[in-house]
Amino acid sequence: MSLPVSLSPFLLQQLYPHALYSFAKEESQPGSMFIGKNEKHISIYVYETGFPVVADADMAFLQKVLGACKLSIDDVIMINTAQPEINAVELLKKLKPKFTILFGVELEKLELPMIFPQYQVQHFDGCKYLCVPQLAQIAKDNEQKKQLWQSLKRMFDID
Repeated sequence: MSLPVSLSPFLLQQLYPHALYSFAKEESQPGSMFIGKNEKHISIYVYETGFPVVADADMAFLQKVLGACKLSIDDVIMINTAQPEINAVELLKKLKPKFTILFGVELEKLELPMIFPQYQVQHFDGCKYLCVPQLAQIAKDNEQKKQLWQSLKRMFDID
């Protein structure tokens, strides 16, 4: 059996001093478009539509790849260039990475003054660049996984 309970406006205000819901439009948090703390100045750019940064399956694969390189998500910053708010050129200037990996991102997006083939580590302006296919594509193909690993070993000087 339930009893009808009636609370006065004063009592409701005392019980709930903060708003339960706001109808104001929330500003997007810049940090929510990135993953990682960039502790080792490694920028990872992806191009994935439909996700703020990256799909869960791709994140799991990337974590395995980073682990093989003795790195973690905290060592990198991951940026999805498919997000309209992202200005990859400005971020590149601001972050000043030592290493940049492009997963499925066209070189033109960063406005670099060079073009180089996929899986080739390229040095430019104090940074090592690596351009490879999208994470999901590499994860499904053992030959591409091997190519990625060989490139990462060159990039990070792994024996």
